[in-house]
Amino acid sequence: MFFIRLLSHAPFWVLYLVSDILYLLNYHIIRYRREVIEKNLSIAFPDMSEAEKIKTIKGFYKNFGDVMMESVKAISISREEMMKRVTYSGIEKLVAAKNHGFSAVYLATHHCNWEWMLLSGTILFPYRVYGVYKPLRNKKFDKLLLRTRSKFGGILVPADKIVRNIAMNKNEVRGIGLVADQRPHISNNKVWLKTCGHDTAYYTGTEFVPKLENAIVFMSKMVRKKRGYYHIDIIKLAEPPYSMDGNSTEILKKYVTELERMIQENPSDWLWSHDRWKYSKAEDEIHSRERNELLSKSNKNEPAFTHSDTKGVH
Repeated sequence: MFFIRLLSHAPFWVLYLVSDILYLLNYHIIRYRREVIEKNLSIAFPDMSEAEKIKTIKGFYKNFGDVMMESVKAISISREEMMKRVTYSGIEKLVAAKNHGFSAVYLATHHCNWEWMLLSGTILFPYRVYGVYKPLRNKKFDKLLLRTRSKFGGILVPADKIVRNIAMNKNEVRGIGLVADQRPHISNNKVWLKTCGHDTAYYTGTEFVPKLENAIVFMSKMVRKKRGYYHIDIIKLAEPPYSMDGNSTEILKKYVTELERMIQENPSDWLWSHDRWKYSKAEDEIHSRERNELLSKSNKNEPAFTHSDTKGVH
């Protein structure tokens, strides 16, 4: 942990030198998650030539190394440096939403540098920003991540506590950030939508959090201008009133459309090492059916509660 903090204070040219070394190691020797990356690219771009696939993989490893080092730099980076390196267009859309009394939900992606996206947003957005996250198992890294992500005023909320948080803050006009392209665990509630021509699972929270908050939904489209410099365009996706049908995916469908466009335009910048299509829709349906059968059997075998069970209970 001490080494990471120390490295954070190194100048950018040193960090990008480390990134270049990581690229060489990852591409030629370690081959970090290479099978997952190649599988994902085959799913998303079935007609991509071998030459284009190799170019995309090389670009991914180079960008991935940069994002790792930039995330380390986030520990010590100043507000002024962050604002030089991440510029925005469309902030006026957020200002208008707030002036009309609406909260905002920002749907982000694992495209370019999502850590810098959160930090720059907490500086520039006209709301107090609540970021929804999944705690890490390593408590020391989790503590460091929380401190870094909240350094400019952001508030981090564990994903399993966001509904309670919304209920407790129902009168606050605020911003909520969600990285919505993560894969739900097979036991989680989910919805399936075609993405890059393939059945893809999404967390149901992406759909119901904006509706619970009655918020206007925006998406952050991040592009890499050059090494260490990004631009984010704020795109308005949806606004109340929403359909309260539990099966509605009106928000997610718009998100997926923009996500696909971003992947097509700059494929090397997406997080291909994430096993996005780890299980299929058919496997999920089998798992859900087996789980429901087990629950049904468990309920049937549960002994009835009788008066005799209360003996000795006061």
